[in-house]
Amino acid sequence: MLVGGLFDMRAPDKYKGHYEAMVIQPIEYIQMNDLDFCSGNIVKYASRWNRKGDPIGDLTKIIDYATILLKQQRKELVQEDADAKPMVYAHVGQSNN
Repeated sequence: MLVGGLFDMRAPDKYKGHYEAMVIQPIEYIQMNDLDFCSGNIVKYASRWNRKGDPIGDLTKIIDYATILLKQQRKELVQEDADAKPMVYAHVGQSNN
């Protein structure tokens, strides 16, 4: 069912069980907050880990997506650090004493 150009995530029988007791559906929260793919999946799996079939699998997925975000952040920090530091060149044979 379409609502305001988006699919109504409360469509009958679509999300019975693991999302139906929630005040807001994970997809609604993800869209309203413009979350990226990894952050959105963390929200999704954190919302359902103890309500749907494989709790260990869902918790593992949260860790996997968080690990991806950590790697991206570290890479960005390293790049920012490299961009901020001026290159220092030494002449070959020149001593630093």
